[in-house]
Amino acid sequence: MTYDNYLWLFREEFMMDDFIQLDEDDVTPFDEDDAAFDEDDLILFDEEEMTPLEELELSIRSYNSLRRAGIQYVEELKAMSTEELTHVRNLGKKGVLEICRKLGVDAELEDERDKDERARRKSALEQLDELIGLEEVKEQVRKIAAFARMKRDVRATGRELSMALGMEFVGNPGTAKTTVARIIAEIFGEIGLLPGKEVMEVGRSDLVAKYVGQTAVKVKEVFEKAEGKVLFIDEAYSLVESTEGEFGDEAINTLVQEMENHREDTIVILAGYPDKMEGLFKRNPGLRSRVPFQLRFRDYAAEEMLMIAEMEAKKRGFVISEAARKQILTVCEGAAGVSECGNGRFCRNLVENAILNYADRFYGRDLKTTEINCDFVLTEADVTAPFTGILDTARRPIGFLAA
Repeated sequence: MTYDNYLWLFREEFMMDDFIQLDEDDVTPFDEDDAAFDEDDLILFDEEEMTPLEELELSIRSYNSLRRAGIQYVEELKAMSTEELTHVRNLGKKGVLEICRKLGVDAELEDERDKDERARRKSALEQLDELIGLEEVKEQVRKIAAFARMKRDVRATGRELSMALGMEFVGNPGTAKTTVARIIAEIFGEIGLLPGKEVMEVGRSDLVAKYVGQTAVKVKEVFEKAEGKVLFIDEAYSLVESTEGEFGDEAINTLVQEMENHREDTIVILAGYPDKMEGLFKRNPGLRSRVPFQLRFRDYAAEEMLMIAEMEAKKRGFVISEAARKQILTVCEGAAGVSECGNGRFCRNLVENAILNYADRFYGRDLKTTEINCDFVLTEADVTAPFTGILDTARRPIGFLAA
């Protein structure tokens, strides 16, 4: 029986085993008034005018997926929509894009995982709200976001607000300064004040050169790369050197100049420790006027540190028992207020140290263990304070001990 003796019904939910072969004697002429059929569902091909699938020179996976789905000819592919192609078993997104490219068809695909990810993606302000603690910072960021929206709207009228958006982030290590900088970049991108949501993170080595005359060039190159972005300068106080007139001063002076030149297309954030940032602004009086916003990142309270520890444990697939929670809170109470410890980084180290102790409990005694029989629950025995020397030092009273 020749190909013309067959009628193939192609629908996106059919796979190879689902295709129906009908003898021409059994075929009833198509009735346009029959609501059960749609004209687009019925496709007839003339075998003599069809191009074999092999001539498209597809990859092995794509070719095999199509053949298993009963597709033998290029014309059959051309008759299928991109959506129908995505339902071909084992073809995958890459295969669909390959076919569309071979056929000269534009395709913008978004698979289910992409859709789920897009649905899960939170706005920048929602991400800000989810951060633990930092209430003063959150409130200030909301005000800055409101001002940025106003600045954008005023710009649309052909005018400009002269106030710059430069910021100073002051806080001890691990108090989420970099995280908030990234969120602010997303906010500016979302409202359209900046063309994108990128953050360019730099330090002293990116700004200061080793030879005379090269520092200014490096600073200008950084600003060229940062155009349209948020420029985050971490440990900005490190530009200050003990002797005036050194390369660090050249970097600061050029920084002030470039902040003025790029005030409308680059948002600069200077970050550093509380006791050192003031020295940076004293070095060049013109710097302060270009940084109108100061955000102070306070050390976390013990209860907030506990919440961070629980979040860090969850990220790693662990839960914390009630006894372990009490132990962590005790450790955090000793660390809170100590600049080297009272922050999120300490909490992360605390959890990672607990996981090491946990691993030692389950696997440290028997090197031949092959079964995963652990419960992923951190107990009180797992919780030990990292950097105990720092904590002990912090608790020592000032003065001399009586003999």
